[in-house]
Amino acid sequence: MIGPDATLKQAKDWLRSQIRVGARCPCCTQYTKVYRRRIYSKMATLLIKLYRMKTQVYYTTDELVKMSGDINFRGGDFCKLSHWELIETRPNHNDETKKQSGLWRITEKGREFAGGKISVKSHVIIYDNRILGFDGKNVFIKDCFGKHFNYTELMNN
Repeated sequence: MIGPDATLKQAKDWLRSQIRVGARCPCCTQYTKVYRRRIYSKMATLLIKLYRMKTQVYYTTDELVKMSGDINFRGGDFCKLSHWELIETRPNHNDETKKQSGLWRITEKGREFAGGKISVKSHVIIYDNRILGFDGKNVFIKDCFGKHFNYTELMNN
């Protein structure tokens, strides 16, 4: 930690040196950290379920699907798919108490990824909910699962 008599420049330099492991800012006490998030099997499974809903039910590309019923998720990892531009949320104009509308749709890029046509970087680098960049190797959706996973079975069920 840095001492109470440090200059702002010294505090900034110290915080930058800690940003990968995470630390509290000595000036404002906000916790700061750069996160490296991987696209993994649960996220890919939920994307495929959304892809299949759109395919089987023939929603228009402008129609949004409220995430409930057949698609069940907890936590914010599903929403992180938006960092890869695989899903997008409808802006929230109706409820000022909520950050987002809760309505999501798969993007064209998401459809191509779920369909196995394109690859994306395996990791996104995030700081303060802003994308700093991408890292890792290019992966296809099948690569997001373990060795005992059957992509064809999930797509056909």
